[in-house]
Amino acid sequence: MSHHSSYGEQSYWDLRYGGSSSDTYEWYLPWATLRDDILPHLHGVHEPPVHKHAPPSAAASLTLQQIRKGQLKPGHSAASSATVAATAAPSPAASVEGSAAASSAAGSATTAASSSDAVVAAAPSCQRCLSSRILIAGCGNSELSAHMWTDGFRGLVSVDYSGVVVEKMRSLYAAEPTLADQFLVGDVRDLRSLAACRADGCVDAVIDKGTLDAILCGADSARNGGSMLAEMHRLLAPGGVLIVITYGQPSSRLPLLERKQFAWSVSHVPLGPTRFMYVCKKRGGPKPTSSVAAATGGS
Repeated sequence: MSHHSSYGEQSYWDLRYGGSSSDTYEWYLPWATLRDDILPHLHGVHEPPVHKHAPPSAAASLTLQQIRKGQLKPGHSAASSATVAATAAPSPAASVEGSAAASSAAGSATTAASSSDAVVAAAPSCQRCLSSRILIAGCGNSELSAHMWTDGFRGLVSVDYSGVVVEKMRSLYAAEPTLADQFLVGDVRDLRSLAACRADGCVDAVIDKGTLDAILCGADSARNGGSMLAEMHRLLAPGGVLIVITYGQPSSRLPLLERKQFAWSVSHVPLGPTRFMYVCKKRGGPKPTSSVAAATGGS
């Protein structure tokens, strides 16, 4: 088997993650770059549009590096500090000024940290977006889940079929259990073995950053890619979105995403010269968001 085709095999990733000297590796684009492209689609899950915003969480004063090293104050939990209360929508000017002030404060607090460890401190997020049930499909050792968590998202479930990398990510963020515990072992082609993914329509959004691409590089790619998409379709609530970040050109991805079996509408935009973002919005009205505790249950 060639190196390229092995991207679709679990054994390849177990060996790669097991032999890696790096804690994390960012495939494609980081959350800081993708945030402004993705957030509007998370807003759309909760119709009619919600215009109340929350300030950046208190966890923005921490860095992922601190969490990894367990450098939290005695009796302090980043999760307990990140409780966010919705506020009335600010004026456009106030929103810009508030975002700039928050970014400046966070930047001062994390000067000593490397750019990859700095907590994202961008514009405030919609409170209902923060509580959305979001599946990270094929999380690998990307920092996407961790950066979304530090940005206030608490309904995350991050799955990967490599038990090696899931254990690594749990260990890496062990100082913050609410972050570590949402990493679960699961195959994106069938996630019904996980309590968090057993019910149909149980998530509001799925984010795939390179997983479909990896599957399509493996053996029996069309069938396995179709199985993944069918499972994501099953998991999405009506009105929910599948967001796919990929190198795949529209000529190769749209025939997969627009199959008649899928009750979703598909749009896409370029992300720079080589990547694309596809958004598949499941037809039907939005489904009320359940408790975060239910969304983060294990197997």
